[in-house]
Amino acid sequence: MIEDAIKQYQKAISIDYDNIDAHYNLGVAFKDKGLLDEAISQWKTVIQIRHDHVEAYHNLGTAYIYKEQFHRAIEYYKIEINLKSDPLLHHNLGVAYEKVGLIDNAMMEYISAINLDPYYAEAYYNLANIYFNKKLFWDAIENYLSAINLKPYLLEAHFNLGVAYLQIGDISKAKSQFNALLKIKPDHKQAIELLNNISGITN
Repeated sequence: MIEDAIKQYQKAISIDYDNIDAHYNLGVAFKDKGLLDEAISQWKTVIQIRHDHVEAYHNLGTAYIYKEQFHRAIEYYKIEINLKSDPLLHHNLGVAYEKVGLIDNAMMEYISAINLDPYYAEAYYNLANIYFNKKLFWDAIENYLSAINLKPYLLEAHFNLGVAYLQIGDISKAKSQFNALLKIKPDHKQAIELLNNISGITN
C-alpha cells in the first residue's frame, strides 16, 4: 500500500512540481515507511513552496525530535508557533528546550501549554519535574497533583509526588502516594523500597 502511494505521489510531482499536497503526503508516506530523511526533504520542499504550511513545520520539528537534533526541532517549532499557537506545540517545544538544557524556556512553554489547555496532564507533569529539580517542592507538588487529577494512572507522577512530600517532611502523604502507585503497579521497586524505608523510620 505505502509503495503504491509513494509512486502515485511521485508521479503527481513529476507532472506538477509545485503540487504541495503531493509533496506533503509523500513525506508522510516516507515517514510511515521509516524513511525519515526522505520525509524531511519533502516537507522542506513544502515550506519552500508555501511558507505558511503549519503541518509541514510541525512534522519537521517532530522529525528532528526523533532524530535527536533538538536545536533544529526548536527552529521549526518556533516558526510554527508564530503561525498557530497550540498546546501540543508548546509542550513539544518545551521538551526540545529541556533536551538542550534551556530549562527556563521549557518551563515557560509548559506554562503556555497549560494556559491554552488546562487539562494537559503531561504539561503539568513536566512542569512539576522542573520545579522539583529546582527544589521548589511546593510548586512541584501542586503540579503533580494537577497531573494526577487529570490522569490518575501517571505512575511516575505518583512516585515523584511521594518523593516531593518526603522533601517537605510530610511522611503521611508520601506513604499515601507510594501506596496509590503500588495499587496501580504492585512491582514498582523504588516505591516499595521507599515505603519500606519510611515504615522502618516511623515504626
